[in-house]
Amino acid sequence: MKNVVKVGIIGGGLMGREAASAFARWFVLEGLPVRVELTAVCDLQDKLLEWFRQVPTVSLLTKDHRELLASPEVDVVYVAVPHNLHES
Repeated sequence: MKNVVKVGIIGGGLMGREAASAFARWFVLEGLPVRVELTAVCDLQDKLLEWFRQVPTVSLLTKDHRELLASPEVDVVYVAVPHNLHES
């Protein structure tokens, strides 16, 4: 049985969805005996949280990043920073 790495994402959208896939690919390429599961998502937008509600492994959906960081359901946190964050 493979170990499970539980991933939490702060910031959803396309970057967040791609992050879960990227983590899974990285572990496979490294040959590590683990399975990656997206278990928690933090985002301020209800629409994005609703999208992640469709993912069966997600057990925590929150608008408070502190709740995600404190959750025992998360081993690794990915922060999805928007590409235009530097723009004013």
